[in-house]
Amino acid sequence: MDRRTTLTIQSYDRVAVAYNQRNRTAYFWRRELQAFRRRLTGQRILEVGCGAGRDSTEMRKFGFDYLGIDASRGLLRVAKKYEPALTFRQMDLYKMKFPPRSFDGIWTMATLLHVPKRRLPKVLRSLQRLLVPGGVMAISIKEKQAVDEAMIRQEKYGGVDRYFAYYTKIDFSQMLRSAGLIIHETFRKKEQHNIWLSFIVEKTKHPRI
Repeated sequence: MDRRTTLTIQSYDRVAVAYNQRNRTAYFWRRELQAFRRRLTGQRILEVGCGAGRDSTEMRKFGFDYLGIDASRGLLRVAKKYEPALTFRQMDLYKMKFPPRSFDGIWTMATLLHVPKRRLPKVLRSLQRLLVPGGVMAISIKEKQAVDEAMIRQEKYGGVDRYFAYYTKIDFSQMLRSAGLIIHETFRKKEQHNIWLSFIVEKTKHPRI
């Protein structure tokens, strides 16, 4: 595993409880979830990067056949505490063990921004293959401002280092299309110093990859 990825996972393990306390109170992806639900035609949902399980609570409310995966043991312990009836697994994003066409929808918010840029095209193709034709995926990343990709130290959790990759809307849209995904809706919103870009995409009915 890439050292930057390892350090990022270790940071999440250390701050899992504080991360949950800071992020669980208000639901941030409400518009994205509404758009995701509108386009879904099935119930089998994979959340890639489920973290402490905040989004899984919303998924449970809608009765989805849900599975959440994350690389952080610390975050998964918190998720299982809050949502004991749901299924969570520790899994490496780069070694997902699912048959092709296993899911009707994939929800991956604030996760792919931790994937090193050189690895993202392969990850997007892997996710695309897990969707049924016409399957839907929701993705959020951070918009590129000054930094392209780097290890970033943040003090809000007591000082942790995490890797982030930043994209322009044009660049990320091109990567999605190259992976055989059709973009249906996009969202852009500010959160303090961050600008979030979200995409609701669909796997083409006849993918070439």
